[in-house]
Amino acid sequence: MTSPDITDSAQAGAAVGEPPRLRLTDVTKRYGDVAAADGLSLELAPGEFVSLLGESGSGKSTALKLVAGFETPDEGTVHIGGRDVTGLPPARRDLGMVFQQYALFPYQTVARNIEYGLRRRKWGREPRRRRVAELLELVRMVPYAQRYPAQLSGGQQQRVALARALAAEPGLLLLDEPLSALDRALRLDLQDEIRAVHRATGAGMVYVTHDRDEALSLSDRIVVLRHGRIDAAGTPAALFRRPRTAYVARLISDANILPCERHSGTASASGRIRVRLRDRVAEIAVEGEPPQDADLAVAVPRTAISLAPSPDGGPGEGGSVELPARIEDRVYLGDTVRLLLRLDDTTTITAHLPEGAGSEARAGERIAAHIALGACSAVTR
Repeated sequence: MTSPDITDSAQAGAAVGEPPRLRLTDVTKRYGDVAAADGLSLELAPGEFVSLLGESGSGKSTALKLVAGFETPDEGTVHIGGRDVTGLPPARRDLGMVFQQYALFPYQTVARNIEYGLRRRKWGREPRRRRVAELLELVRMVPYAQRYPAQLSGGQQQRVALARALAAEPGLLLLDEPLSALDRALRLDLQDEIRAVHRATGAGMVYVTHDRDEALSLSDRIVVLRHGRIDAAGTPAALFRRPRTAYVARLISDANILPCERHSGTASASGRIRVRLRDRVAEIAVEGEPPQDADLAVAVPRTAISLAPSPDGGPGEGGSVELPARIEDRVYLGDTVRLLLRLDDTTTITAHLPEGAGSEARAGERIAAHIALGACSAVTR
């Protein structure tokens, strides 16, 4: 990126053109009989923020290692900026990496940790000083420049790790569950930090997480992985509102999954399908056309359940269905209350109610659970 004798900071720090495009084509990686990545094909637009979301063992960390060069695919190719990097080591891929464990040098100051990659790339002293100053300002660590990692909190250490990964202005930044070791308050703080860094730098980012809230709040696009394959990909809003599969519905919105049967015909032009839910026929939104032999279910968001009927009336669009239930448990969550409801057939569902909207109901009570159909989706199981 820079020549050994560069001393001008504008030259040393300038990115060339737009951030590079990332493309994985039919990438497979096996460990014995297990395919941790199974025919992955994915493209990241320049400057896009994409989260890889999935349960443990879904293949998301393996996919990131294949992009980074820490693993080599058994099949398929990895391109960054139009260049085939499939066989190249990490140092030759023009990318930065932020790990879950901060991996800072304990005997170097914050400033020296950030400067490390620039010294290895032979940046001149003055360009290094200016670049470190810029990054300290960006991640709000100016007062801590001469401290050592042991003198910092976990959130501060992660800020330093982020600055170090950005130091040489990589076109692509990879983040491997960087916030999972932090408490909730710090995670929220660092999410704001990462969003600000993404806006300020314009770098493409690939973010691995098992936390749906992180994926929803940070991403331009979410790629949901399952058993090494892509189960779904789309904007956070699209995946949250209209998932295609029960797996995505559970993962993205903690939805309840109720079995149903296709009542008649195919999905309508308005994107709705008639299903039989318990002993009721209802129209439910659906993304695409499920196969005729698909095992269908209704994904019911926790916030779509109330203890009062919908003012729109019946089970059509915007209406509701009523299901008899018994309150098994009640958990106070501050501005909401979580109710565990057991339906008459012993199926359990979970509702999140705002305070004052019937949330004063107690365990043991029998109630009628009203499901707002407009918030539900028909999914494949």
